[in-house]
Amino acid sequence: MATSSSNHQTPIPTFSGENYNYWAIKMRTYFMSQSLWDIVIKGYTIPEDLSALSTADRAKFNKEMEKDNLALYSLQMAMAESIFSRISGAQTSKEAWDTLKEEYHGTEKVRSLEAYEKRLSMRQDEPAENAFQSKLNVRTIKSQVKLGNGELVDVEGKGTIAVNTNKGTRLIKDVLLVPKLDANL
Repeated sequence: MATSSSNHQTPIPTFSGENYNYWAIKMRTYFMSQSLWDIVIKGYTIPEDLSALSTADRAKFNKEMEKDNLALYSLQMAMAESIFSRISGAQTSKEAWDTLKEEYHGTEKVRSLEAYEKRLSMRQDEPAENAFQSKLNVRTIKSQVKLGNGELVDVEGKGTIAVNTNKGTRLIKDVLLVPKLDANL
């Protein structure tokens, strides 16, 4: 039975600066499928004197350099134009990979943690309006709530606030902002 070979080339995942962790997983799989992952992670050593290498060592070096060039080319092709300049000076695939990893790894987590720390740093005696301003996704609500005495008061927003307690900071979700209210319900 005859086998046919296909010229199918695996598309290289594009990186636009967003979702680095997902892109890195896809690239790792791509490099592994091309037998390039080891060269990207470990790099290769350039001998001080190429002429002193044996024929076998020179062939091994040339093969590693060829793999690295292919991996570097793949990384360059994966970059959106706005990101390419960050790795354009890299001489090896390892250098390019490490540059991207250093700059983008965990940036989404960092943004999330910074927002969380900002909420935690609010002092306990700040008015409730400030708690709503520190929340990134405050939903605007225009409605009224009825108090125990039958009075209707305007509600102007809904969000999450941070409350410092003896047991640590607690986040309370779906809190209504009632500006005319003088005390908690």
